[in-house]
This record gives sequence, structure tokens and C-alpha cells, in this order.
Amino acid sequence: MSKEEKGLSFVPQINDAYEAVVKAEGSSLESKIKLGELLNLAKKAVGHGPWTAWLEKHCPKISHRSANVYMKLADPDNKRKLTEKSNSQRAAILTGSEMSIRTALNELRTPEEKQKAKERAARMQAAKSAKPPSVSPVIKEKLQDLDVDDVFNLLVKTFDQDFLDTLEERLSEHLAPIEAEKKDDLSIPPSLRRELQ
Repeated sequence: MSKEEKGLSFVPQINDAYEAVVKAEGSSLESKIKLGELLNLAKKAVGHGPWTAWLEKHCPKISHRSANVYMKLADPDNKRKLTEKSNSQRAAILTGSEMSIRTALNELRTPEEKQKAKERAARMQAAKSAKPPSVSPVIKEKLQDLDVDDVFNLLVKTFDQDFLDTLEERLSEHLAPIEAEKKDDLSIPPSLRRELQ
């Protein structure tokens, strides 16, 4: 049985759980945690490499970014924080009010984690405004020889999750205009495209 087939048993449950989250209109933290748990199980069955393609194919209503947030919310450490006595007020706020998943995740952070997030955001802002580093010709040549999976695996082995999340956001910002341009090009008939060139 292939890895993709192993994950297929989770598809109906995941899609049902997602519908429950949508119907709850953002107010049920429990349904979001259940969805995250199912996504975590499916990802474990499918594997890290083919996960994104599997998710797009079998659960097209759930974006990769949203899936990551649900999965993080269902992380055992975050669930533990909800049940700790020191976080009882936090748990009451989360389960009893309408709150986005990102806000809920932020509420689950300890003061130290919030401070780290602020510092990371400040570093990223400083890096955005700084001049981008130049890449040596040797590095460019080596990167051109790698396929996408090799680059991804190298990034995962080298950097922490916070850096990878930030990288994903920055790539999305830079790729959005390119993807929009490609879509615009597809709407022009081939005969007219030749004339425009």
C-alpha cells in the first residue's frame, strides 16, 4: 500500500471535520483541534514530502497554510497549555468566544514565546529593509542543479520552523504577482499573444 493510499482513510473524516469548523463559524476551538489532529495523523501516514500535493488533491477546500495552523493548534504541547490550571482563564476565553485560529494560537503562547515572536518579527522587518545579500556564482550553480525536493529538505534540515514560516510568507508575497501574470497570459488567445509579442 502506497503512502498516499494510507492517508485516504482520513479523507472523509478530515472533510467532515472541516465542514464542522466552517459551520461553527470560528467559535468552536474543539472542532479546530479535532481537525488538526486528523490532519496530523494523515500527514504522518502520507509523509512530509508528498503532503502538500496530497492535501491539495484530497482536501481542496483546506489551504496548506490553514492546515498548518490547525495542525499546530492540535499539537500536544498546545493542547496541554489549554488544560493547565495556570491557563484556565485562557482556555475559557478561547472556547467561549469567537476567535480566529491565529488569535487562539497567540493566546496559547507563553510570555517568553510571545517575546521571541516579537524579536523574530523585528529581525525579519530589519532583514526586509536591508539590502539583499549577493549570491556567489558557485552557490548559484549548485542550487540550479538541485530539484525542488532537495532544496526543501535542505531548508528543513537547516532552519527552525519559525524561519520556514516566515520564508513561506515572503515567497508567497513575491510569487503572487508572477502567478497573477501567468493567469492573465492564459486568458489571452494564442493568436493574440503572438501579435502582442
